[in-house]
Amino acid sequence: MKSAPTALLLALASLSCVSSLLAEPPAFKTRLDGERSFMTKVGEAVVKAVRTSPAKLELADYKITDPKPNRKIIDINMNWAGSVTGTKFKSTVKITVDPTDKEKWEVLDVEYTDDNPSPKVGLETNLKNLKKEFNR
Repeated sequence: MKSAPTALLLALASLSCVSSLLAEPPAFKTRLDGERSFMTKVGEAVVKAVRTSPAKLELADYKITDPKPNRKIIDINMNWAGSVTGTKFKSTVKITVDPTDKEKWEVLDVEYTDDNPSPKVGLETNLKNLKKEFNR
């Protein structure tokens, strides 16, 4: 049987992961906001999916390129701070989409990197789940 402090820590960790998933990420099939506002929401959703408690999230910049027909690459740079230490970090999000239907883009891949040295727990699983949410 686990000790009470260990059980409490596990419960808090689970709760923080669940609470970050409760905020519904934007859907690429229904992009109703202005482009900058939408990209801010996308960047925030990706950082929150990978990091347990980012604070003061803000969009630094974004760029959309067309590397080949029926593909777009969205590069998003986000600035944020750790909620406990307040240390500032920078994240880079790269999203590959299929824009064949101009109104309903399909997300094909999501990549994430940042300059925070702490481990990215569940990175691949969380990004895979987020991709499904983006395509709903």
